Amino acid sequence: MGNEPKPTFEGGESGVLQAGLGLAFDGAYDAMFVVDLASERILDANAEACRMLGYRREELRGLPMRTLHPRDMPKVRAFSEQVWQCGRARKDGLSCRTRDGSFIPVEISASTFELQGRSCLLILAHDMRAHEESERRLLVAKQAAEEADRAKSTFLANVSHEFRTPLNAIIGFSEALAREAYGPLGDERYRDYVDGIHTSGLHLHALVSDLLDLARIESGRFRLEEAEVDLAQIFDACVVMLREQSDASALSVEIGPGRPSLRLRADPCALRQIVLNLLTNAAKFAIPGGQVRLGAGEDGDGRITITIEDDGPGIPADELERVMKPFDQGSARPSRGRSGVGLGLPLARHLAELHGGTLALESPAAGGTVATVTLPAARNLRAT
Repeated sequence: MGNEPKPTFEGGESGVLQAGLGLAFDGAYDAMFVVDLASERILDANAEACRMLGYRREELRGLPMRTLHPRDMPKVRAFSEQVWQCGRARKDGLSCRTRDGSFIPVEISASTFELQGRSCLLILAHDMRAHEESERRLLVAKQAAEEADRAKSTFLANVSHEFRTPLNAIIGFSEALAREAYGPLGDERYRDYVDGIHTSGLHLHALVSDLLDLARIESGRFRLEEAEVDLAQIFDACVVMLREQSDASALSVEIGPGRPSLRLRADPCALRQIVLNLLTNAAKFAIPGGQVRLGAGEDGDGRITITIEDDGPGIPADELERVMKPFDQGSARPSRGRSGVGLGLPLARHLAELHGGTLALESPAAGGTVATVTLPAARNLRAT
């Protein structure tokens, strides 16, 4: 850029305006200055420069640049040299002193030209106060959002704890009534009512537990209790729990091929929660009388993969990431059972990530959904 021809303006110190640039110069939104490079004095300034600095135009003409930049003259001189060598340049982090002695943060850009044989700079100075105020407001908003998020997590944790005590009583008393521990209930309808109370209590307890776990994870208070885990036992336990759900009793659940003979180091409760959440979600969306397939294996690097596949309608491609967010279930509706509140998948993903793993969803064009949990090779006891 240093070899570009430099425009020449004639007509004295007001030559910039006489060269037909008057409207562009005075109509600019940013402050503009014409500076003599040798003397470091201002030859002219536009209306915005006068407004920003509080000077009249006549006062700015002939004013030394050091008057405006008493703190930054070494930077200004280095910048001027850079402009003269390259033809143009830009610099931020400068301050410009106003007529009343206050300082304004500015970003400047400049280009060179010749004016009646003199080397001059055309400098544009952008007032950064609005930008800094915008950044300050964004920071305040970010801090407020983070504080609100922490408050939400604390609230959920506290409320969940408060819910658990009466729920445990409801579940325990309904179980005692269902067993007729202290004598017969009498009318058969009472048994139906008790079964309804017990089923609803279990469902609500599961939701509260998910809320509590998610709140603990988000607040950083969830700690893994690791032990050696037999993945086959985890699978068997989860399939039994799934089949106990009345809305999944007619569903075919297949573990294959074969029972996985994999042992790993993990939190057994968290790992069971991951598998059960994914199984329950798959069962909700499988077609009536359909099938859910549960499998596991190792990749070439020793990582453990757990897959849960259903034969339901699938998830639209633009919703695969959306359904991983808490309380967002996308547009799909379950084929059976309750729709839930959208915590199963997010909780499973968070628990997988706490183990250093990932959870990914795929929905082939032919239908169905495949959930894949990948755990690092360091957790595979056979690989280590």
